Amino acid sequence: MSDTDGLSLTPTSSRKYGSTNDTEASIDNEILVQLPVTTFKSEAKIYYESAFPLVISFFLQYLLAATPIFIVGHIGAVELGSVSLAIMTFNITGAGLVQGCVTALDTFAAQAYGAQKYHLVGEFCQKAWMLINILSIPVLMTWWFMEPILGFLQPDRQIAMLATQYLRILILGLPAVIIFEVAKRFLQCQKIFDASTKVLFFGAPFGFFISYLLVFKFELGYIGAPIAVVISYWTIAILLIFYVILIDGKQCWGGFCKNALFQDFSSILKLAIPGVIMTEAEYLAFEAMTLASAYFGTVQLANQSILAAIGSLVFQIPFAVSVAIGTRVSQLIGAGDIVNSKKSAGHALRFALIVGSIDCLAVILFSDPLLKVFTNDKDVINACKMIIPILAIEQIYDTVNITFGSILRAMGKQKVGSIFYLSGYYLVALPLVLVLAFVLHLEVFGLWLGLSTTVLFLAISETIYVFRTNWTQIIEEAKERTSVDY
Repeated sequence: MSDTDGLSLTPTSSRKYGSTNDTEASIDNEILVQLPVTTFKSEAKIYYESAFPLVISFFLQYLLAATPIFIVGHIGAVELGSVSLAIMTFNITGAGLVQGCVTALDTFAAQAYGAQKYHLVGEFCQKAWMLINILSIPVLMTWWFMEPILGFLQPDRQIAMLATQYLRILILGLPAVIIFEVAKRFLQCQKIFDASTKVLFFGAPFGFFISYLLVFKFELGYIGAPIAVVISYWTIAILLIFYVILIDGKQCWGGFCKNALFQDFSSILKLAIPGVIMTEAEYLAFEAMTLASAYFGTVQLANQSILAAIGSLVFQIPFAVSVAIGTRVSQLIGAGDIVNSKKSAGHALRFALIVGSIDCLAVILFSDPLLKVFTNDKDVINACKMIIPILAIEQIYDTVNITFGSILRAMGKQKVGSIFYLSGYYLVALPLVLVLAFVLHLEVFGLWLGLSTTVLFLAISETIYVFRTNWTQIIEEAKERTSVDY
């Protein structure tokens, strides 16, 4: 571990940052000493310093993903509907797969870094990159033949056709998304949290500029939007690779490893699959809310769309905090520091409650100007204001939910998380939402009340599990993961 925080296990002898395999082997035989037990103040400082650049990074990435909607919205209603449908499909089938799979690196790569097995960090990332590429092949094939599937989901054939054209072009962009997300995790597990922020400071405005240029100046129209997205994704992926090569992060890169790339995917697959289930369960639940809201009329559909957009916006803050905390806990576990691993999880609960409360207050205070950004329709604004209190209060326990979901991944318990998420969203939320929204006729208010109750269930379940876990067993499992040699 880094000797700047002074809160975990550290070898008694000095060493250089980028160890060779021989040096790492000798470190395993050294006597480790327990440094002072972490405090809430010291951990909060680490969480804040790690999360702050991530908040900016996730906001910029969110804006980059939303750029096609802003641009295409000025062409026409059919084009806007098409790009919205294509982006929803991309998020569920493409981005959801990538995001779910890379959560395995929250366990493998971060624990390897904590164990000072630096060469394994790069090798685990290579294995994850290869695995995600293999798993994405059927997804890309499906995108090419997506028109009849999209036509079944909604009746307008032109929208289905245009959305399929969009997805066919995005086939060229998904490999760049995979590179970017894996490289981002590769850097984050080394405590390099600001790299993606710096890249996206250029990438997000560039994406907007290139979209405007292709759609309007070069007069490519609708088809220019997905081309711009592909260019943008490859730009940020290449920039992040150059960041590693030229600035920081190459300490954990020992070159391409044939064995890591082509052998034994089973161990990482065991964490990647439940990671995908966790991600997809949440994606589908919230997309289903938007589809369900269409049954309640135009005002309620607009109401749900605006609330979903605001929810996605404020989500970036707790999401960044959860990544920072999960990385910290995973590194402590990898270092074999059982005392501070448990302490850090405890401090994480307090920190999450504080961040969630701030988020809650911000939603309440800024709800009026936020709503006016999206619409001037008084009926829609009044409908949104009825649900804003639920969205605001949910931030408190949703931050706990997201944070402890990240801690579960740090512990290598993605399978447990997937069980919680499937149970929560489909055994608790589904019947509750059906009763509240359709039987009791609470409509979109019932949708949000049901989903909010589910998030509370998840937060409580995950917190209880983490605090009742056998940390000795978690440490032993981490040692097994980092004892491999490709």
